[in-house]
Amino acid sequence: MQTASSSHIGRPVRSAHHIWSPDGRTLYIYGGRTPYFNNQNQAQCSQWGPTIISCPFPGRVVQIAVDGAIALFLTDDNRVFGTGSNEYGQLGSEKKFVENIGEAFHELVIPSDDRIVQIECASFVLTSAGDVFCCGQDCGRRSESDGSAPLWRMAKIDRTFFDDVPVKSLSSSSCTTTFITEDGAVYLIGQPENQEAKGITGGAAHEQGYNIQTPVKLTSLWDEGVRVTMVSSGRLHTIAVGTSVTTGEQVVYGWG
Repeated sequence: MQTASSSHIGRPVRSAHHIWSPDGRTLYIYGGRTPYFNNQNQAQCSQWGPTIISCPFPGRVVQIAVDGAIALFLTDDNRVFGTGSNEYGQLGSEKKFVENIGEAFHELVIPSDDRIVQIECASFVLTSAGDVFCCGQDCGRRSESDGSAPLWRMAKIDRTFFDDVPVKSLSSSSCTTTFITEDGAVYLIGQPENQEAKGITGGAAHEQGYNIQTPVKLTSLWDEGVRVTMVSSGRLHTIAVGTSVTTGEQVVYGWG
């Protein structure tokens, strides 16, 4: 675990809306009047930004993921760094702490030599081999071999949860994470907040009480012969674009 300090123009941001890096080495962090959910669900962020930070970690940033109180950064040397709150182990540390975004940066150790192709909060890593690694309370149950690993430690989601098919992309919101596998199936974990999203996952989600801790296949899309190519998740809405195996036409599904 590596931790680095940073210098700021302006103040660190408690909850970030957006982070932009024009050159891969300078971070522009924009906050807003977005609730930062502490234990009392009362604190509010009043920073409009930007906070400007020179990256204190090596490499150039090639991908950024932001979700409320944390942010992740993928660098061109295949490393992942995070900043913000580690209340639930989402920054890969066993020590619980609440820090402002940009206050300090922590490296998330990924137990894989494969190239990282995508990062999502909080906190998921997809590799070129189609494996998904995660840490934190929101990542759900993982493989039996990693069952003894604490949730703060990065570990792989067993591929059997995806019917032994590699994952090609994923999308996270504050409540759920969706995964697309190479065969066009969609899986979901998390806590859907609306009835339609709960319903599309079928009986398996009902068995888990809508606190979905293992990836559940969205059976309605699969049974209708839709093979999904891309998906985007929000807190209350998800949009999926796919192709019908019977007609070859592109179809768009939304729920929420």
